[in-house]
Amino acid sequence: MRKEGLTTGLPVRLGVCIAVVLCCAAVRPAAAQECALPSRLAGAIPDSIPTPAPYATIRDQGIRFADLQLGLGHLRPTDSTWAWDWLSKITLPLSDRPGTAPWGWIAGGWTIDAQTADVTPFAVVGLLETGYEEASFIVLDTRVSGWIEIRVAPHSGRHRGTAWVPECALRGESVDLTVEPWEARLLSDLISPLYFRSKEPHVLREAPRLDGAPLGSISGSYHLEPQEIVGEWMRVIVKQPSDYCAMDIEPTVREGWVKWKSPEKGPWVWYYSRGC
Repeated sequence: MRKEGLTTGLPVRLGVCIAVVLCCAAVRPAAAQECALPSRLAGAIPDSIPTPAPYATIRDQGIRFADLQLGLGHLRPTDSTWAWDWLSKITLPLSDRPGTAPWGWIAGGWTIDAQTADVTPFAVVGLLETGYEEASFIVLDTRVSGWIEIRVAPHSGRHRGTAWVPECALRGESVDLTVEPWEARLLSDLISPLYFRSKEPHVLREAPRLDGAPLGSISGSYHLEPQEIVGEWMRVIVKQPSDYCAMDIEPTVREGWVKWKSPEKGPWVWYYSRGC
């Protein structure tokens, strides 16, 4: 499958913001203080790692998948072969706003209240499954001052389940984290073909604009093979009905452009994180 336009296809705002976040945060003198876990809190962390609860991410919390705000990308280990226990090896300060003191920390697999030092097991219920039983943080926003907004809990949690973390916290002792834009993830050969998160019919167009000539409707059984991204448009090969994980099917093959995201919901398209 051809994967064109990975560099030129990144939205200018997102690409510039992430680049500046990484650059600016690296030279900020306060970064070490912002990312250092206070000794009194470090002493409150149990020696053991929490017993994993049954695997359940934000898609299992009763919210319709089509309604989830998936943001700009996700926060995951830099190493593409990350092990299942990476969440127990990170230290992240959680703030209500960029530049403010942390209200809590994720450290050693635990969530720590910065005021009371109360410790509870960190749960993945606010995270998104992006690989087979691999959960990562949804990135909702970035700031050039070196801060990243992530989802740490379902929408009903503190500050609606989101928190800001300084970029310096992404470099850990044993695990480094990276912000991967959805553009890069969705064009990757590491994932399955795409589908729309909502079941309503979608229009395949001849050109990447709303007045592009319609080439037909996409609905029912199908899958999308992404070729390139230009802004909010994605050039795809559509196979209908889908022959992914199926035998003895001769699909109709078309190529054109679809609207793949919106500012309100993030990606409209997704993939099967567990294969077929």
